[in-house]
Amino acid sequence: FLIEIEMEVQEIGRIVRSHPILLGSCSLKKVNSLLANLNTGKKRLCEIIKENPQVLKNWVLGLRVKRLPDSGEELRSRMMRTKFLLDLGFVENSNEMNKALKLFRGKGGELQERFNCFINAGLNRKDVSQMIKTAPQVLNQSKDVIKMKIDFL
Repeated sequence: FLIEIEMEVQEIGRIVRSHPILLGSCSLKKVNSLLANLNTGKKRLCEIIKENPQVLKNWVLGLRVKRLPDSGEELRSRMMRTKFLLDLGFVENSNEMNKALKLFRGKGGELQERFNCFINAGLNRKDVSQMIKTAPQVLNQSKDVIKMKIDFL
């Protein structure tokens, strides 16, 4: 289980040494179902277990799992994306902006890096902004893919 959530080997060793009875007595739920039920990712789950390995008792087979409280990460990410779009000239709370927010994948910082790929390739900021307004999904590609496509041109 700890390997599946991509916990570091040293941390796994520390938990095994300090909580062997706990680990031996728990039949844990599958990682995918636990992540879905808790509404969290592997990284956050690792942090929770590192802080208090006893929480594993709450995730055994047969027990109902309670969702974790919101970490605020989603809200921060949305705010960063909104700021990015406002910087591009989108009008706040417009249909155009809401459409773009739904289409974008990634955090505001990642979107800015992808945007900069186009600028660094020599495209005009105004033209790139217009391109994103027309087809926001162009920023869903990774920086490497964007660079590769630009190099191909």
